[in-house]
Amino acid sequence: MSDQHEGQEDEIADVLSADVAMVVDAGNDEYDLILIIRGGEVEHGKMAFPGGRKHAKDGGRILATAVREAFEETGLVIREEDLTPLIILDGEDRGDPRGKRRTSIVLTVEVLAYVAATARPGDDASEVRRVRLRSIDPPEMAFDHGKGVRLLQERYGNMP
Repeated sequence: MSDQHEGQEDEIADVLSADVAMVVDAGNDEYDLILIIRGGEVEHGKMAFPGGRKHAKDGGRILATAVREAFEETGLVIREEDLTPLIILDGEDRGDPRGKRRTSIVLTVEVLAYVAATARPGDDASEVRRVRLRSIDPPEMAFDHGKGVRLLQERYGNMP
């Protein structure tokens, strides 16, 4: 590797993250999302998908990152095989205050209502909320998670 690229691999690994859109069927063609309220300094108090950066303990696998982060922030156990890709948030116009070099892979998983009822905050989450999908105003979400919310509202027919 040339000197020009030395250390760049670590920088790139630090900015790859997984976020999880947890969808709950609320009945009567209504859907809810399990969201966290950010407790960290960045975007403090805003709603966000549970998620975070990829770590070496994830074995280099982004699905493992999603499972770990969902558990750390909500206490909910999800399975890798139940995760499906929603959107990749990447690039300079993301609207993410943490920096333009951050890439987030947003995955979805359906969570049963009785499982969702056991969610509890942990790690960067000060609170966990079950929020009606149609009531979420995408621009009010932390980072650029509103883009994922908008896609889910279109997918589930739950437009505000």
